Amino acid sequence: MRFLTLLGAMAAAIAPAGAADLATRAATSPGGVAFTYTAMPDATESAVALLWRHGLETAPAGKEGAAAVAAYLLQDGPAGLPKGEFAERVGDLSLNMGAFAKIGATVFYLSAPAKKFAAAAEAAASVLANPRIDERRVIRLRRRLAEAHRQQLVHPESLAGHIALSAMLGDSAAVRANDPALIEALSPADVEAWRKLNFSRDDVVVAVAGAADEAAFGAAIDRLLAPLGAYAPPPEAPAPVKRLAGPLAIVMEADVPQTGLAIVMPTRVAAPLDGAVAALANQTLGGGIGARLSKALRQDLGATYGVSSSLERDFGVPFPLVVESALDVAKSAAALKRLREEYARWRADGVGEDEVEAARGQLLQEEDEARRDPVSMAISVGTGIARGLSPAQIDAVDARIVALTRADVNAAIKDKFTDQAITAIVTPKAEGFAADCVIHALSELPACLAKRTN
Repeated sequence: MRFLTLLGAMAAAIAPAGAADLATRAATSPGGVAFTYTAMPDATESAVALLWRHGLETAPAGKEGAAAVAAYLLQDGPAGLPKGEFAERVGDLSLNMGAFAKIGATVFYLSAPAKKFAAAAEAAASVLANPRIDERRVIRLRRRLAEAHRQQLVHPESLAGHIALSAMLGDSAAVRANDPALIEALSPADVEAWRKLNFSRDDVVVAVAGAADEAAFGAAIDRLLAPLGAYAPPPEAPAPVKRLAGPLAIVMEADVPQTGLAIVMPTRVAAPLDGAVAALANQTLGGGIGARLSKALRQDLGATYGVSSSLERDFGVPFPLVVESALDVAKSAAALKRLREEYARWRADGVGEDEVEAARGQLLQEEDEARRDPVSMAISVGTGIARGLSPAQIDAVDARIVALTRADVNAAIKDKFTDQAITAIVTPKAEGFAADCVIHALSELPACLAKRTN
């Protein structure tokens, strides 16, 4: 799904295919809801994705974690129906459903076999409109989510990523949504308020994919949306997040078996124009074992089993570039130096034709795999439609990737990527890293950043 999601960041000129050739087309439900239909006649399941154009940022400050709790509560079924009875019904229908939220988007999806699709949509509609929000269940869920976030930060690589992104994004909705202390303070009323606001019958993009026909999808969409309330924006628009840019190096000294490294850089990659070529460029940098960073750190230095780079789309635009790795402690300072050198060389000199072709093949393979899954397809197409693509452009994404040249990729590397790195290192000793500040606990990070911003 990683590549198909890039449809949402891509709207460059694509030669439209003829209407008869399109697998994806615009449609309208009996109730008048516009949706995008992708026919997948060989699929065994059918899927619906509802994408609202608002997400974590709609919650009051400190309540953003309610989105994750609300998503988990959907699995408990509708109010008034015993949880066990709903679970049995879900099993009988082979219903798969879920939800998630990020900055600027809330997504609900469901899938089921074509023969059970109508009944599955009915079951999903009942819980989407009126979920069971039990106080004891909310307490258990918030504890579980908070503990999961704490456990994630035990790993040095995850901890470094948290530090780097927290430094860039500051006191933002995306950071607060993962704060264990804030999650543990959520009430059932907080969860219900977020749910009512963000699961609405309007301000929504609808995409479907699978073996069901257009009429069956249309009926399911009307059933899902009809009981929901109208979207009422929060009385106060969220304040824009001022992102911190590097260069900045933060070392957290900790008793860890490996050095965790995360580098976050602002880019000029923003929907809808830059996604495809930026994805291809990123693939040459850190998209696999044959990419630049892996060759430098793994093959040449033997400092890591893996290093990756990605354009993170969960924090709004422009998309930050994130580089992550777990390093041999003894080689980590040399590895960071080599990584910086390789990145500078990548930006200055660009990449060769062989690198572009290898990256292109990898992206096209990922897209082909994603197109086989109705849920991935529905979410990805809906994301693309929400960000300005037409059905014709979505169907022509392969042609767009194939048409990109080495010159296109190298131009994007120079123009869209920056050298303003925020580097976070979690390691036993700070010596050798030329840190701007050294911390020993996350609670010390604000003071470290205050020195930079003052």
